[in-house]
Amino acid sequence: SITVQTLAGTGALDLGAAFLGKFFQGHKRVSISNPSWINHYFIFRNYNFDIHSFRYYDNDRKTFDEDGFFEDLKNLPNNSVILFQPCGHNPSAIELNLDQWMMVSRIVRNKNLLPFFDIAYHGLCSGNIDQDVNPIRLFAEHGHLMLISQSFSKNMGIYCDRVGSLTIVCDSENEAYRVQSQLKNIIISKYICPPTQGGRLVASILLDPTLKKEWKQDLQRISKRLLITRKQLQTKLEAACPSQTNQWRTITEQRGIFWYSGLTSSQVETLINDYSIYLCEDGRVNIAGLNPKNMDLFVNVVSNILNK
Repeated sequence: SITVQTLAGTGALDLGAAFLGKFFQGHKRVSISNPSWINHYFIFRNYNFDIHSFRYYDNDRKTFDEDGFFEDLKNLPNNSVILFQPCGHNPSAIELNLDQWMMVSRIVRNKNLLPFFDIAYHGLCSGNIDQDVNPIRLFAEHGHLMLISQSFSKNMGIYCDRVGSLTIVCDSENEAYRVQSQLKNIIISKYICPPTQGGRLVASILLDPTLKKEWKQDLQRISKRLLITRKQLQTKLEAACPSQTNQWRTITEQRGIFWYSGLTSSQVETLINDYSIYLCEDGRVNIAGLNPKNMDLFVNVVSNILNK
């Protein structure tokens, strides 16, 4: 495999898409989950990929659409690209279990698909950096060629330093050498080299056993705090608005920094314009932004809007 430093996860996705747009020999089509991060679509369109979606989230049941997901994967065209988020799925925050990933791996192999993994919340879902990448390791054990986009923006708190990486798993050492050469050519045409400050900061942590241990402990504490916040929020919303129990159960079923709340765009607009409570238009709530001082206000406002 070959790994290069990139301008955060977005830069890794862009570099990978640029590389595939130029050298991928299969169908110039990428399949992306519905829903997904909007930039996934923008990036691949920039390199003239046909964009298709596969079912992932069931809006009615507010859970993973397992039947639709596997049906769509089995119907994808052979020799095309498929984008996965192994943990902290944006925006649904719903993850597959390892048995489901094993089924995905078999389908990907049978259809000769090229998986592109986007991992933007490494360590912030389970609190364990190894567990969060189990799907990627599974694919590696099964011998898949693949691309992996990684971001350090959130898990190291260096969002403005734009540090990420793109890894491409190759078939041989010779292929890795040729891939690296072409990646360098693309990088030179885009930004020459990434900033050194953030990269050196990441390297200093990962290469120092003591600092790396502290970082991993920090991720565990953050993950635990997110889980506690989710449980508190669910309890309070169930008490304030019991008619929406099916909606509130998703708070603790989902994982990571965000909660895919199911609030409509008009309800989100009311929260922003009338109460200065800011969240994404698709209803994605930043769980990390809630704390004992502001949670009751959030709960009261949301329950008032839903009870109207």
